[in-house]
Amino acid sequence: MNHDRTRSRTAPGRRGVGQRAQLATSADRPGAARAVSCADPAQRGRDDARRLFGDTVHLHERRADMLADDLDAVFVLTPDDAHTEPALFFLQAGVAVFVEKPLAVDLTDCDRVLDTAARSRARLRVGHNLRHPPVLRRMRRLVDDGAIGRVRAVWCRHFVGHGGDHSF
Repeated sequence: MNHDRTRSRTAPGRRGVGQRAQLATSADRPGAARAVSCADPAQRGRDDARRLFGDTVHLHERRADMLADDLDAVFVLTPDDAHTEPALFFLQAGVAVFVEKPLAVDLTDCDRVLDTAARSRARLRVGHNLRHPPVLRRMRRLVDDGAIGRVRAVWCRHFVGHGGDHSF
């Protein structure tokens, strides 16, 4: 992401801009980067993008139309099972891509994305989140099932082997 020259953050998705689009707002900062383009096939998603990124963002139904918006980078924030195609599309176009984790839902698609990034020499970054570890899925089930009562507060300790800078 190249400071003032970074021009794009996007939340393309087949099911709307959705929950993960908030990630892109952290990169939309005056003097650092700005959101200029977003693609979403649903009107609701485009409306959400307008609300999140303001009146100057270009809105499209199709991600292919975003290439006309002078993109430096994109965020792929689709549901997990829909990461592959947008990532491949933008990498093939030579646009730097941030994909939220997981990169893809199967090994074949992960390999396709990694191979495309290597061939295109476009930058690929994968975001870090903790939605899928078994312990967190189990915790979610316990909360959803009411097994621990109403959650009023959460304390989290992040344990990593090499210090926080190792993971982030």
